[in-house]
Amino acid sequence: RLDAPPPAAAATFLPAAAGGVVDLFAQGGLGAGDGRGGVFGDQKDAALRAGRHAQLHAEHRAFFAGLARQKRQTSLQEAKAATGIQAAYRGYRQRLQVAGLEDPRRRDRAARRGFDRVVADVQRALYLAGQPPLPGHPAHGRRGAAGRRPRRFRPLEHAMAARIQAVVRMFLAARRVRSLVVRRQERRRLTAALTIQCAWRGMLDRRVFLRLALQQKTKAATLVQQVFRGTRVRYRLQLTLQLAARERERRERRQGAPAAPGGGSLEFLRANLPGGGGI
Repeated sequence: RLDAPPPAAAATFLPAAAGGVVDLFAQGGLGAGDGRGGVFGDQKDAALRAGRHAQLHAEHRAFFAGLARQKRQTSLQEAKAATGIQAAYRGYRQRLQVAGLEDPRRRDRAARRGFDRVVADVQRALYLAGQPPLPGHPAHGRRGAAGRRPRRFRPLEHAMAARIQAVVRMFLAARRVRSLVVRRQERRRLTAALTIQCAWRGMLDRRVFLRLALQQKTKAATLVQQVFRGTRVRYRLQLTLQLAARERERRERRQGAPAAPGGGSLEFLRANLPGGGGI
């Protein structure tokens, strides 16, 4: 029959996670034809095989999509953790800076509180002694005429004010002198540092210059020596050739027979030059 279903045991589907090279179908009749279906059986096998392949590709896509989703989530978590660490570190640095800025303010507040305590002690002592409070203090104006000092105290007040002003001026002058001294010392220190740096750089530059000059001198001396040696060798060779030619002519005149051209000088060189046997 043409509409008969294929055998159930003819094909075995392997999942995508089997690993390695996936064999979609086991050793069965699917895909190879069992000889009973004919053309229509082959078409059914091809359709079933296409469906299995489509299912396999769908599983692959789902698997890799899950991997990509997990990777994105991991990246987001890492970025969030890095942002939290950076924020904590920046907050720590800012707290350190704020603490460093608040230290002078705390010292100033402590100094003011100490000064206020001293003023309060003085006012208490004046009150116990029956004297009016210090001028400029809020209690001085509230007491009215009763708080005014007698005229006999005015010279003392002027003297005290002059003394206080002198001390304040001396303090300001000393602070200014100290600032000028510090600036002068800083300027001297910078000048000394610049002088040392200039001397050191000059020494390094001189070393480099001397090294380059020595290299140039060595190169020039080598070139001069090469030229001199070449000239000396050529001069000696020319002188030797001339002497050999003269000796050959002298021998020819003695023997009365002409020698081979160029042969006498070569024989003379071989006989007279050191190591001339290799010529």
